[in-house]
Amino acid sequence: MSRSKWSPANRRYQRRFWPAMIAYVALVVLISWVTPIENLPDGPKHAAALLPVIPIGVVIWAMARLLEEQEDEYFRLLQARSMLLATGVILLGATAWGFLQEYTDLPPFPVIILFPCWCAAWSLTSAWVAWRAR
Repeated sequence: MSRSKWSPANRRYQRRFWPAMIAYVALVVLISWVTPIENLPDGPKHAAALLPVIPIGVVIWAMARLLEEQEDEYFRLLQARSMLLATGVILLGATAWGFLQEYTDLPPFPVIILFPCWCAAWSLTSAWVAWRAR
């Protein structure tokens, strides 16, 4: 879809999403490589470690606002369906990993990548939902 054909709600979503995503990546790079936080005292270390959570919260808020502001009910249905399916995929995968971790020698899941995994699942389920809707 060309940018000029985006709905006002989609344009607002983009204006909310991209700055938050850029902030997320910048904060992860900052606390991981630019100024590693491992040697900080506990209080500042915990605060710095939680900084990337803020832009993720903004992204989730932007997604919710998109569903609220979008006037096209069919678009909202497809988006809600794909988000729900993505959540189901992640919950199913996390539960399977948990059982394997509990009863086999599978290492703990790196929870830090849970939101990126959900985003990847959302991309796939969005494509599948759109394909089914044709």
